[in-house]
Amino acid sequence: MKAAIFDMDGTLVETLETHLASFMTVCKRHGIKIDPDFVKIRFGMTAREIFDDILKETGDLMDSKALADEKYAEYNRIVGKIKALPGAKTLIKALKKKGLKIGIATGAGRSNFEATIKAAGLDGLADATTTAEDGRGKPNPDLFLKAAELLGVMAKECVVFEDAIFGIRAAKKAGMKVIAVVTGLTTKEELEKEKPDRIIDSLTEIKPEEIKAWN
Repeated sequence: MKAAIFDMDGTLVETLETHLASFMTVCKRHGIKIDPDFVKIRFGMTAREIFDDILKETGDLMDSKALADEKYAEYNRIVGKIKALPGAKTLIKALKKKGLKIGIATGAGRSNFEATIKAAGLDGLADATTTAEDGRGKPNPDLFLKAAELLGVMAKECVVFEDAIFGIRAAKKAGMKVIAVVTGLTTKEELEKEKPDRIIDSLTEIKPEEIKAWN
């Protein structure tokens, strides 16, 4: 492998509950009644795409882009002190030492991405990043393919780290290897059904030389 591309929320940082809270706050503010699980299962999509699905489900006539912008602002307001998940920073630095390029591909908006990465102490580590503004959200492969393009490598030369079903599907559609990490809201059993190339409980389990030698 020549590059490792990481999902952000639930893979590198503990932010999923914060994202969910910001979605639900915006929905409540506008009288939109939706089950939190309806939102959770769509993590990996962009906020606008999630609101598109919410509005289709509820029949409310609102502007999904405006709602997504509110969500981004609400998230930045409550983001607080975000923590990187165990092994995240160490693994990224170790992979870079082995000569791999590092990408981050997230369905989060650019402002949420920047606030999160900075708060978690992971800013400046990635060689390329893609966010909601760079293409369709997962399970579409756009964000991973764009990250590979920015890194200057072929899709087949990339391994993706993901915690969510839509993210695994997106990585597979991009023609990339995928390691599922059981650090998000998705159970190991649910991840296994997506047939990733490997499943780990924590980023601390991975040895950089394994990834470097993986074909």
